[in-house]
Amino acid sequence: RYSILPAMSLDGLMHMEVYNHPITGVEFADFVEGVLDWMQPWPLPNSVLVMDNASIYKVQEAFSTLKAWLRSNRDYVLGKTKGVDCDPYALIWEAAYATMTSESAYGWHKHSEYIA
Repeated sequence: RYSILPAMSLDGLMHMEVYNHPITGVEFADFVEGVLDWMQPWPLPNSVLVMDNASIYKVQEAFSTLKAWLRSNRDYVLGKTKGVDCDPYALIWEAAYATMTSESAYGWHKHSEYIA
């Protein structure tokens, strides 16, 4: 099992951390610092940070899309995960960047009522 912390902007995936264990408070603080590196002064893009207190229902579509990519690429994923050169982190990153596009991010933000 992996713990995934993604940060999305209206342009898609902005920052992400992947762990092979439950996330600690220190790791979450490091993640937030990494997100803040992408932030800009108002009114530039990425000038407002919304933290969703782990309400998974708000981003269920994002996780569903990520899972669908992994399922649709099952043979590729299984082939990669059986070899000695397996890098599960790379597979998760590839799935995230393939599915969390600017179009889908905008739709998820709109669906969650973060934008009008």
